[in-house]
Amino acid sequence: MTLNWNSPTPTASVPMPQPADTADGTGLGHIERGAGRVMVSEKAMINAQADVNQLLPLKYQWAWEKYLAGCNNHWMPTEVAMQADIALWKSTSGLTADERLMVSRNLGFFATSESLVANRHLTNPECRQYLLRQAFEEAIHCYAEGTEILTDSGFTDFRDLKSGDRVAQYTPEGTVEFTVPDQIIKDRYVGEMYRIANNSKYISCVTPHHRCVYRDVRQGNAIRIKTASQVSFHNHQIPVAGIKHTGRTQLTALERFRIAVQADGQVVTGPTYSGRIKGTMPVRFCLRKPRKKERLNKLLQELKLKFTATDRPNSTETVYYIPVPVDWNVTKDFNWVCLGDVSSRWADEFIAETAHWDGYTRTNKAIVYTSTNKDCIDKLQAVAHIAGRRCGIYPVNGDKTRSQAWQAYVCTDRKDFVSGRSVQKTTYQYDGYVYCVGVPSGMVVTRFEDCVTVSGNTHTFQYICESLGLDEGELFNMYREIPSITDKAAWALQYTQTFANPDFRTGTPAADQSFLRDLIAFYVIFEGMWFYTGFAQILSLGRRNKMIGVAEMYQYILRDESVHLNFGIDVINQIKIENPHLWTPDFQREVRQMFLEACELELGYSRDTMPNGFLGLNAQQCETYMHFIVNRRCQQLGMAPLFPQPANPFPWMSEIIDLQKEKNFFETRV
Repeated sequence: MTLNWNSPTPTASVPMPQPADTADGTGLGHIERGAGRVMVSEKAMINAQADVNQLLPLKYQWAWEKYLAGCNNHWMPTEVAMQADIALWKSTSGLTADERLMVSRNLGFFATSESLVANRHLTNPECRQYLLRQAFEEAIHCYAEGTEILTDSGFTDFRDLKSGDRVAQYTPEGTVEFTVPDQIIKDRYVGEMYRIANNSKYISCVTPHHRCVYRDVRQGNAIRIKTASQVSFHNHQIPVAGIKHTGRTQLTALERFRIAVQADGQVVTGPTYSGRIKGTMPVRFCLRKPRKKERLNKLLQELKLKFTATDRPNSTETVYYIPVPVDWNVTKDFNWVCLGDVSSRWADEFIAETAHWDGYTRTNKAIVYTSTNKDCIDKLQAVAHIAGRRCGIYPVNGDKTRSQAWQAYVCTDRKDFVSGRSVQKTTYQYDGYVYCVGVPSGMVVTRFEDCVTVSGNTHTFQYICESLGLDEGELFNMYREIPSITDKAAWALQYTQTFANPDFRTGTPAADQSFLRDLIAFYVIFEGMWFYTGFAQILSLGRRNKMIGVAEMYQYILRDESVHLNFGIDVINQIKIENPHLWTPDFQREVRQMFLEACELELGYSRDTMPNGFLGLNAQQCETYMHFIVNRRCQQLGMAPLFPQPANPFPWMSEIIDLQKEKNFFETRV
């Protein structure tokens, strides 16, 4: 699920020219000077050029009404009082064990399922206006241009991130894992930006609602998340690195040889040394230091490589000539390092080996690595940060006799944080694109101006978890530890490809159907089916005056999601009207099969969250409600019902959806 207008990034406040078939964050595509006006009759849901500034006169009145409804329904989680919920949760007699299990697993699902589906493929200004509003509701919290994210190939600029790339997510336990993000966000942003920095070269530039991660030293270094506008890092720690437990643990002899070649080797190239005849390429070393000669001799022995070593007259220098197999692909870089395949133990060995060839250890035990190759410095920093070791980069200015170089300072004592004492926040005005990704843990490893940090991207559900003092590590790992939540997440990933792929284009029947299918999966199933049963679980507690603060927030979210759902259904139906050739009998059968699969997955989730049930709620009722909801969605899409018409087991849900923000269902019931 992606917010990605797929347009070139401006280097100044003025947007760069763009191809005619793309759109930027405002909905503008390529601007043709002197072109005729866009007529109302020319507006279309897909495959049309759009411009938010050509909003009026309206063609899709329903989209504009959804936008106004979203504006009227604005709310913030911090407005909701949580004192009663906290007291109830801490009380030994407040909730039953089954109720606690349901609350925990319900939050575990929703905490990692917040997402946004505003994208460049809807090409009319009314819908784009609503999607911009939805972006605000979903609390887009993003990084400034120039920010990089850690991927398994190293730090990658957000502007260069591609669909399918694996990024580093940080967990509450302080570990790092690589995962494919469920959303890639790129949006135009004009407004206030926060610069968070200290005197020791720590810096991050983010939007006001961005979630900043810190460790609360007064609460046993528990992970906390607050918005950039609210956070204070004083007397706290900012995590910047994590431990990676999975992957290979030992550096191979060939990898050590590659490190040696990068530091002191010369890969001989040219037409004479193509390797076509002997299958080898020559590598040369000119070494003076005995420790380097000893290390190279040992590596060559382990690799069983033939070589010649010649001592130069009147010199301590030894020249090595080594034929290396071409298929080893030995180069003067670290591009061969894949962080996703290795563990922290491997990373420790890599750092030590690079220091042996191009570095040294200081008296404070810090390792200093120097190179004229900035890419190698960057890769070493990335390796250090999956070893739980803070690493700073500093330039070494060149002169007439020395090239520009860089030094990486690697902490040796697993120091994985920056002290928040000297961190200051300043604001500045920003006009450009902002970027982010969505990952299950809600926290990613990023870098700005060579400074690494961990940031979060959750909001409402994180606020609930923090207020109740829940184990965030447990909750944010449920997506892979609770089978039914894992199954739902895996199923959902099948239907995010068009949203996540910046190279995807509508314009052919197959592509248009793929886009329509994903819209149905997101709006109708994710938001219109799964979310509804999940909300009903918490709201049923609220009806019994339990967890009323959490239930009030769920009430507001449900109301917002209902608007999102209705907007999505209107979009889908309008696409059907304008493109009837897409709504074939075969396609409808495919949609109905998707609904059936979603029902089975939701039933498994209900059984996991409520294995025994409790007063007023059980898994069977949730299954009946799901069948009721599915029939409603079929009707809204113009299809026959899937199930014999069941009665609605939760009629009070309709009342909650219709409430205005000023009213609280749990206070106005009679």
